Amino acid sequence: MTTTTTPPTIDALKTARGRKTGTMILRAGGRMTTTTTDGDVWTTISSPRDDGMEGAEWVGPAPADAPQMGNATFAAALNWRQVEQIVGAVVPASDTESSRYALGGTQIECREGAMLTVVATDGKRLHAAHLQPSSIIGETPQYCVVPADAWRRLATVTRAAVKAVRGLAGKALAADLRSGFVTVETDGTVVRLVWGQGDLTVTISTRLIEGRFPRWRDVIDPATAAGDHLVVDADTMAAEVAEFSRRHRAEVATAKAAWTAAAAVAKQQRRYHAPFTHDRGLWIGPEGMEGRGAEFVNRVLSAPARVCLDHLFLADALAAVEMFAPRGTALVQATDALSAVAIGDGAEFGERVVVVMMPLAID
Repeated sequence: MTTTTTPPTIDALKTARGRKTGTMILRAGGRMTTTTTDGDVWTTISSPRDDGMEGAEWVGPAPADAPQMGNATFAAALNWRQVEQIVGAVVPASDTESSRYALGGTQIECREGAMLTVVATDGKRLHAAHLQPSSIIGETPQYCVVPADAWRRLATVTRAAVKAVRGLAGKALAADLRSGFVTVETDGTVVRLVWGQGDLTVTISTRLIEGRFPRWRDVIDPATAAGDHLVVDADTMAAEVAEFSRRHRAEVATAKAAWTAAAAVAKQQRRYHAPFTHDRGLWIGPEGMEGRGAEFVNRVLSAPARVCLDHLFLADALAAVEMFAPRGTALVQATDALSAVAIGDGAEFGERVVVVMMPLAID
């Protein structure tokens, strides 16, 4: 059955709907609930409705039922800013294409009365954020891996729902989002992320990812214990990395064009032509980055800790630091050119973020 009126929430759910799945609309008790899924994550928007209509209808194929959660063994309340920090500072390190399913999610850990730790890794880098929820009930299971797409979906759909239902934009939209709270709850099998503010709620339901998350503390603890460190201006370094990335893209385009022409000649002559490769490393050390300098606040990084890092990973790391310490400094810790490098906001207590990445191998 096709709806005769298109509620604004339908547009808000477009990004959450799978190709073969439609949206279910339920009108009852003066409220309208719309639900859709991409097959893995179920998204529901509940909003007021005063048209007097009752009943259920579908736009496209009816979506499958969302997984049902039993008695929650853990629940925590986060503010919207903390959700933005998870999406912007942690989720980018996940790998949804990996055959190791756990790498496609974020491990959340919390013990009674402690902070909530959210971790993601793709095997090459690791992002960990420590957050202080406004309330915590229970403890997380040993392996509590929330799909990274669930966090992304929450941020995208909630923003779209507030904009569509309340007609807000700009600062008003941001203020409305931040006035709501997000509840994270799980029974050890299913996880629900619920944003609510006034009479509007957005619910993301999905199953936890099965499998063991890597022993991330074995990586982050030694890296952050390094004695040598370098304090840099995060904004200035981010600008330097962005400039390096711009120049790097131009160099890659030029090199790729030359390689393509040479490969065409080699093919005509039936000769082997090596695959295209291009160095993507950015050197960082006491003298600066790629010899340019980045207005270092304190140069205490000792030799031989001059390391070559992936500039894209470094950009993500600095963006993560800036989400926790706007216009602040970044602390870079390294021991040698082969060991893991830790980048953080320098905070030892309270809410903070730490990024660990391996240097690139240099021939």
